Amino acid sequence: MPGAASSRDMVRIVLADSNYSDRLLLVDALANSGIRGIKVVETLHQIETYVSKRLTDLVACDIDTGGGDAIDLVRQVRYGSIGRNPFTICLVLSSHPSEEIVKSASDAGADGVLRKPYSRERLVSTLLKIIHRRPKFVVSSDYIGPNRRLRSRETEVADDLIDAPNTLLEKVQGTFNFESTLRKIGIAAIRVNENKIRANIRRLNVLVQRLVTNRSCDLSEGAVRNGFAEIADLALETEQRIRKQGSLARVEDKRTLIACRGLQAAAEQMFSGAFEGASERSMGVIVETLALMDGWVDARITEPPLKGIASPIPST
Repeated sequence: MPGAASSRDMVRIVLADSNYSDRLLLVDALANSGIRGIKVVETLHQIETYVSKRLTDLVACDIDTGGGDAIDLVRQVRYGSIGRNPFTICLVLSSHPSEEIVKSASDAGADGVLRKPYSRERLVSTLLKIIHRRPKFVVSSDYIGPNRRLRSRETEVADDLIDAPNTLLEKVQGTFNFESTLRKIGIAAIRVNENKIRANIRRLNVLVQRLVTNRSCDLSEGAVRNGFAEIADLALETEQRIRKQGSLARVEDKRTLIACRGLQAAAEQMFSGAFEGASERSMGVIVETLALMDGWVDARITEPPLKGIASPIPST
């Protein structure tokens, strides 16, 4: 196992901030905390490239960085769409962190929003807190990231919290081991995937029951379309996540896949023609899918976690 000095040499941080003085202060604050290995880039595309090729410990990007959407970048890291480590520490930087920016960054799963210009003391204090006292991860139907008790949006939350591997802390403390860390990331990612499936199923059940219960009411076209749009997105994601499990998927997940396809078909009907006719056809598919889902939701979300996820898995 490498010592503290060699581990720190393995630190991988990528920073995008067009303001030279702010960038220099952040790099200096990290260096004074014993953290080096910082790559400075100019665009979000360059961050994506860096993260995709390396096991990155920390991503810090200014909200105004060109070449993409900084908030969406954080979300893609959390959902595993970019990079090898969905638990990478993610910081959003902003000279004008409005309430909307802070909320959007939090909802995307960022570890924090840093206001510029920085004061050295506040910056170091914030960085040390994020590195050494990072919250566990929570998974809901619309969120993956550090646990925050106050969630303003309607959502369905999975039951248990997840210890997020903290590669930066391991390297600072000299406990980092590449193969061991990859296994920990893999195990935690499996738990995230399973919790996301459960949270999605709970949310799908709420949406479907709501549409069926209000079938005879005067739901607006917008409300119905929004409901079906969320159903379509969650059903597709759930199907993809079950397939991602591969050999770990349960036999019961076959019913889940069939139900998800039925829900996606209902959504396709909804958006395929005139509202009245499409809505009626979609509701017909929904009702048929409900028959298949009878007893499935409660059984699926109350099952114990996947066997074996507490044991190391082979690295690839």
